[in-house]
Amino acid sequence: MRRKRSSVSSDPVAEKIVRGRRKYRLVDVFLRLDRVYETGDILRKRLGNRFDRAVFEALDTGKKKGMVLDLTPFSLCGMEIAKQNQDFGVVSLQESKKHTEISRKFAEEDIVSMDWRVGKPEDLPFSDNSFDLVVSAFDLHGWEDPLKALGEIERVMRRGGKAVILDLRRDRWRLLYLPALLYTWFMGGLWLFRKAKFAFRSSYNPGEMEKLIEFLKLEDWNVKKGSYYLIVRKC
Repeated sequence: MRRKRSSVSSDPVAEKIVRGRRKYRLVDVFLRLDRVYETGDILRKRLGNRFDRAVFEALDTGKKKGMVLDLTPFSLCGMEIAKQNQDFGVVSLQESKKHTEISRKFAEEDIVSMDWRVGKPEDLPFSDNSFDLVVSAFDLHGWEDPLKALGEIERVMRRGGKAVILDLRRDRWRLLYLPALLYTWFMGGLWLFRKAKFAFRSSYNPGEMEKLIEFLKLEDWNVKKGSYYLIVRKC
């Protein structure tokens, strides 16, 4: 079936929100390009429990079977969902062939069966109404255009589909600065702390995400607030 591209008209308030995060996102994306395998290995082995909230929220949507689209780096959410419920067919979308190769290696080590595609959230290479559940964790802040990405997610979801998009809260950075510094330094050294720092700074606060959802007129979407994270979800 031919897919329809989601279109987003210009809006000064929405554009200001997105533009305000771009200066930090450039640094965040640059840091992603270095030590790619080490990043995935640390996330999986040392910080894997940080993805549990997104997995729990996804499995708590009421969906018990169907197709799942995982937009999480290295597919850490998708692999866990596939482990816990084999009635789901999981498709992982990774930003590059390198990320896909590493993700495949992790899946083989964990004996998980999944499908893989390369692409970006702003231009999902799937037909309309392809998925019952879409999940993402700690990647929203890195999306070049969250407006287009959210529109694309809405497009590929089937009727009654659910979405769970977890990310950091920028407004919690100062509160969590010292704990985050100590934790990430212990887990991966100064290099990992720098990645965490710019991930926080390039992320959004709940109010900003609520404004973007309102602008897009997305029905049944809301923002759930956590201690250091937010969850953009379609219930």
